[in-house]
Amino acid sequence: MDEDDLEVQGPWGCHPEWGDAPPDVGDLDDLVSLAYRRDVLPDGYADRLRVFVDDVVEDWSEAAIRAAGMARKIDRARVWSETSDVFVDSNAPLTDSERAAWNVRVFASELAVQLTLSETATAKRIAESRVLVHELPRTLEALELGLISYSHAQVIIDQAGTLPEEARAEFEDAVLDVAYRVPVARFRHAAVKARERLHPDSIKERAKKAAAERRFVLEPDLDGMAWLHQYLPVTDAQAIYRRVTGIATSMQHPGEARTLTQLRSDVAAALLMDGIPESELKDGAYRQSGRKHKDGKTGGKNGGGKRQAGVPDWGIRPTVFVTVPVFTLMGQSDEPGQLEGYGPIDPDTARGLAAKAPWFTRILTHPETGIVLSFGKDRYRPPKDLRDWLTLRDGTCRYPGCGRPASETDIDHTRDAQFGGPTDESNLSNLCRPHHLLKHLTAWKLTQKPGSILEWTSPLGATAITTPAIEPMKAVLPDNPPF
Repeated sequence: MDEDDLEVQGPWGCHPEWGDAPPDVGDLDDLVSLAYRRDVLPDGYADRLRVFVDDVVEDWSEAAIRAAGMARKIDRARVWSETSDVFVDSNAPLTDSERAAWNVRVFASELAVQLTLSETATAKRIAESRVLVHELPRTLEALELGLISYSHAQVIIDQAGTLPEEARAEFEDAVLDVAYRVPVARFRHAAVKARERLHPDSIKERAKKAAAERRFVLEPDLDGMAWLHQYLPVTDAQAIYRRVTGIATSMQHPGEARTLTQLRSDVAAALLMDGIPESELKDGAYRQSGRKHKDGKTGGKNGGGKRQAGVPDWGIRPTVFVTVPVFTLMGQSDEPGQLEGYGPIDPDTARGLAAKAPWFTRILTHPETGIVLSFGKDRYRPPKDLRDWLTLRDGTCRYPGCGRPASETDIDHTRDAQFGGPTDESNLSNLCRPHHLLKHLTAWKLTQKPGSILEWTSPLGATAITTPAIEPMKAVLPDNPPF
């Protein structure tokens, strides 16, 4: 399950199976005694928890170190396996390249059986090990020192593999410093941006080539269910997802038993099957109470033109921010635009969205500093609507590692308003509902530093920093901008 789909139910966070009480800890003493001598453990709750957490952190680093050692051993075995084709039938009518390919497959299948893995997963691990050992030495070194996790290394491997060999060393240098400091999801976003910046082929060429691969796929699953996958340009995907989410959110009310995740699924199914959906959408049959009256208005028994709680608002259209360097908009540069919640998009798409797309809000940036110059299609000064600015500034929930889009979060006062916290940019940030509750209901602490930098402090004193998606506004355009 993705973090975005977690919903808080009850006082124990995102674990509905716990109900209204924490899990039974009556047997913990027996469990602890297996791992620790009683006389070496402190008595206090926080002190003892710190011992347990420190052990997990130590094992986490050791897992990275072991993964680095495993990569070296896998590659050593791969290299040796290629020194002979003794396990391939010498009489088989194979070309040299076919024989070499079968030799690789013999090794992969052998390893897969020994490790109880699929051949696909094994081949992927073999390829990753080869890249780590021979092409990404600094990444392998960071793994061997326990400074990054294997998941971080996989992000570097995946992104580096899409670059020409001559660009990989520079890419590795650019992203490793980030890998030391941020969770995998945030790191993947940073690595994608670095890859876009360093790729020698233009984003326009790559976008055109990728769009030719668009497709719509059905994947059967168990228990009468299936997955639908659609590969399409990100601008279309973002708009579709935002519209579905907006309609699903409009259907939430106290009597609605379905979660937002379930509502999204029902809304998407209704839109795809019916085109223009019927005015009812009930659970199980993709219909929900609320009929269209003779006067054309949708509502409850009394009508009145007001939308009844829980009735889907099919007229919802998404709002997506697209950031465009000013010279790109003017056609004097091919610097990529930035799509909220995704990252770089090719300049032609960015210009098109900024010019005419009704669901996208244009943000112009200075070509050298990146500072925001204008916000919105018809405004040349930062807006008075603080919520829009915070959505743009933060990009996502500001909890470390959370990727929920800021447009789907709560606006939180870092210092509570009831304790004198001001309602201005320096004291506000976007937090998704689970992390908003985490801040208020637990011993986590949050402070906001200059530059909209958030510092989170865990109950045991560990700290994590999150930075805004874009630099706070420092300048505005003149009254008569030249574009």
